[in-house]
Amino acid sequence: MKLEQKIIDLLCEIPDNVDYTDVAEDLDLEDISEIRIKQLRELLTNSDIYTISSC
Repeated sequence: MKLEQKIIDLLCEIPDNVDYTDVAEDLDLEDISEIRIKQLRELLTNSDIYTISSC
């Protein structure tokens, strides 16, 4: 899987147990795994600049 696709998945993926939304921005905090939060923090603090298309 390409890095750009991994980033898009990280930002946009909806967990399997969520049935109240199709939009990642609407996820409740308790539905976001600790691993995903860690990966998002790493993405935000990474010194490389990535261009990401919208979800």
